[in-house]
Amino acid sequence: MTEWHSESARELLARERRVLRVLERQAASYTSLTLPAELAVRLEDQRSLVSRIEQQLLSFEHGSGTLEEEGNSSPDCNWRRSPQELQRILSELQLYCPPNFVEAFFEQVISATAYRQDMSWRVSLSPTHSPARPVQAVIQQSYIQVPGEYAATSDCQFVVFHIPAWLSADGKLIHVAIETLRTTAMLSLREEQLRPYREHSAYGVFYRVPFHLRRGQTAKVDATAVVFHPKKSEDILLSYLPSFGFQVEVALASEDAKRFRVRSEWYHPSRSPLGLPTEVLDDGSVHRMIYRIQGAVLPFQGIRVSWDFRRSKASP
Repeated sequence: MTEWHSESARELLARERRVLRVLERQAASYTSLTLPAELAVRLEDQRSLVSRIEQQLLSFEHGSGTLEEEGNSSPDCNWRRSPQELQRILSELQLYCPPNFVEAFFEQVISATAYRQDMSWRVSLSPTHSPARPVQAVIQQSYIQVPGEYAATSDCQFVVFHIPAWLSADGKLIHVAIETLRTTAMLSLREEQLRPYREHSAYGVFYRVPFHLRRGQTAKVDATAVVFHPKKSEDILLSYLPSFGFQVEVALASEDAKRFRVRSEWYHPSRSPLGLPTEVLDDGSVHRMIYRIQGAVLPFQGIRVSWDFRRSKASP
């Protein structure tokens, strides 16, 4: 339990309602079939959070005097700038675009629970002996997570990894490592230890591994998953938080490189895909294609990597 003034609780509720409105506006641009799984789950979680705060606030205002929090969360914002100064900045931004766009940017970026530096994906593709799933993809994700300076949330962060429904029967997360930088804290979980964090839904399997990270700390996160694909398939590698330094590397055995026809695109839900420049490296053993996005990447943006695999080594 934490002592809260009702005014602080109302401010928290107002912020979470704004987040909910932003998510609902994002979801409105999709159909039920094209709605990204992570956005659908975030929308459900946010609705549940708003409802829970409303109920707790109702109890608080009817005499309990306390309001329960989840985990070690705090209603206080560690603002570097005062709320009045932030409001002035937002008001100036509204001179250049509609207010609801400014609000969406505020919620997705300034109030984000965290952001990521050096966001990197490595997808290693190799043939299998299965006729139905002839391609194995080992997906490695790596980034540095930094708590948001203006986030009105707890110090609890999550490693979230999603395996789509059509791949989740055989796909699995096999390792997660979280190292808090500048401290001795280290967490390393293998496949068996990750099972309690595995959640099934209509959108596939989500792994949500919690860890604590206070403002001023950063953490190095590494995750590895294995999934099995048909010969013509794709992986959409997104950022669920604001990030920069976004890079995807596709690695193939040099002897198999000509059997994969690989294409990369900048993935943005509301824009036409744009082909990305490719850096190709081959040392005679591993054939590597590297794709980068210059500048910042917003939530639900990233890179789509698609391929067409030819089982025969003969030329088409």
